[in-house]
Amino acid sequence: MNKIRNSVRLKYKLLLYFYTKFFEYSLTGIPICKPPWLRFPGNYKFYGDVESYSHMMIGDEFIVIPYLGKPKALKLDFKHSDFYDFNSGQILDEKLLNDLLIKDYEDKKLSLLVVAGSVIPWSEHLG
Repeated sequence: MNKIRNSVRLKYKLLLYFYTKFFEYSLTGIPICKPPWLRFPGNYKFYGDVESYSHMMIGDEFIVIPYLGKPKALKLDFKHSDFYDFNSGQILDEKLLNDLLIKDYEDKKLSLLVVAGSVIPWSEHLG
């Protein structure tokens, strides 16, 4: 029950973010859910790797890595950007990222990364 409650709270906290992204979509036609290579075209680690097809970007700020079974080592190019764990706020390097994926797999939860320098509209008021 606690996981459901936390998911609903997160949805309402990010409501301003989603409104902003859907407004941008109405102007540009670029969807809010997209493959990571669209945001990082020079990052060749996103091309041609079967495991890379399972994760996606929400807007330009979030990388979502779904729980699809035991994770394999994920390689992100940390030369173009830094990434943070959304839940802990910890900055990740390649080793910490793969440790996070294994921990999230064991906890059966979604991994959510934030691109460093992102501005995310956020609401703490839940009604």
